[in-house]
Amino acid sequence: MDGYGRVFAPNVFCFSVEMLDTNGNPIARIGRYGNGDSAGPGSRVAEPEIAFAWPAFVAAAEGKVYMADATNQRIVIVRFDHAAEEIVQLPETR
Repeated sequence: MDGYGRVFAPNVFCFSVEMLDTNGNPIARIGRYGNGDSAGPGSRVAEPEIAFAWPAFVAAAEGKVYMADATNQRIVIVRFDHAAEEIVQLPETR
């Protein structure tokens, strides 16, 4: 679980890690099926960008999610950043 209460659950049957909100609703899915050659951009098999064969272990800390894939013998680290930011001036109330 991260600081926002989101839970990251490995789903070995869908070859991905699911991000769930505090009510258990799916927010996002990280990864798709890929073998050892599927290592993202610049590799022999560039798609999918994040590939799993058996994502069994997940931990979240400091805005990052650490995922271990035992079959592909790799650890994937994903950092979450916001895509947009807006600052709004609120009117004064009296």
